[in-house]
Amino acid sequence: MVVTVALIVHIGRRRLPVAWHRPAPALAARPFVFWPAAVLSGVTLAVGSARLAGNDIGIWVVGARRLGAAVLGLLLAAAITRAARTGDGARTASPR
Repeated sequence: MVVTVALIVHIGRRRLPVAWHRPAPALAARPFVFWPAAVLSGVTLAVGSARLAGNDIGIWVVGARRLGAAVLGLLLAAAITRAARTGDGARTASPR
């Protein structure tokens, strides 16, 4: 445990992830695209998972399904945001 914490502190103080992977690209945030898509898809998936059989097995089944719906909702929102970004002409066609 102590070695793990020491390694994490060492990596963080020396900013090694930035050195290893370059800084993240500067992209415009799109919260008005991301959050409605995340909420809509997450709620839709949560309602759909409530209709599945096996919800009477235990509360952990319902909890796992709701967590899965939330994760999938966030992934779908990220994909929708990326598609909206490329659809706005953020990527330009390569000159021929």
